[in-house]
Amino acid sequence: MRKKLIAYVNDLFAQAPKNPQARDLHDEILLNTLDRFDEEVAAGQPEQAAFDAAVAGIGDIDELLEPLGANKSDVIFRRVIAIALYVCCVIPVILTEAFGGVAETVGICLMFVLAALATYLLLSANVTAKTKKRKRLRALGIALYVVCVTPTILFDGLLGGKAGEAVGVSLMFLIAAAATALVVYSANRTGKKASARTAAVQKETEEKTTSKLSSILTPIYWICVVGIFCALGVFWGWPFAWLVFPMAGAVADMIRGAVLMFQKQPGGAKKLTVGISWAVITALYLILTVRTGAWYATWLLFPMGAALGGVINGIFEL
Repeated sequence: MRKKLIAYVNDLFAQAPKNPQARDLHDEILLNTLDRFDEEVAAGQPEQAAFDAAVAGIGDIDELLEPLGANKSDVIFRRVIAIALYVCCVIPVILTEAFGGVAETVGICLMFVLAALATYLLLSANVTAKTKKRKRLRALGIALYVVCVTPTILFDGLLGGKAGEAVGVSLMFLIAAAATALVVYSANRTGKKASARTAAVQKETEEKTTSKLSSILTPIYWICVVGIFCALGVFWGWPFAWLVFPMAGAVADMIRGAVLMFQKQPGGAKKLTVGISWAVITALYLILTVRTGAWYATWLLFPMGAALGGVINGIFEL
């Protein structure tokens, strides 16, 4: 059974980056897993039960490999561009506000498009080859959530009346549906093609891990978020309804962090801290914008939040 456990860990790292840090992580996880197996057997557990307990304690390998496999220069470049886009997204509104009418409507739509592009770049920055497609699909889905409000603004300004509202709202739901499909699809991708041996092992331990539950709850969660977004847009107004998405992302990070901490797995405290920071920033943006009306200045909280997230990641890495 120990050989089976070694083969399982080796298979998990089959597509890991070929660098000393990844090899050290492999050796550490293998040693800890074998120790856990030996402890369970010594406590009187059957070998199969000890195997299942050891595998369940490994946690999310993709999350541990992320900072080791991403191209650092590419990560920095994407984050810099994302922050620059957050800073510049208000420019179309400022430039077109003087013209009024359709020009101002187009300017507002461009602001959301730039914010969506910045969101995509920020969320897809730190990915490995192993998780590249899955996480970029998820980033694209969340970016579409940000931009889905633009048809309602654009067609209301261009056509007006019931016709403009009907076309705009219909397109908004189509974009939201596409975003939801991407989030659901990305949540159900494993990030690698497992061999027949690994698939058999994973089937034995599937009920003892949270990955399956997460793949079910994640799309349901984001579908509920879209529902809240639509309700807020109708009853409160679309210019503020989009804030439900960064707040939902923050809440998701806090939940994930709390679960990891409860399971005594690495990365939980960092995720929880980052989630809390983004929730506070989003709440501050809403409060300050409503009280002052100075949206052209309060949006600076978001690039500041991105910078704060980098500081938090650096602290936990140290």
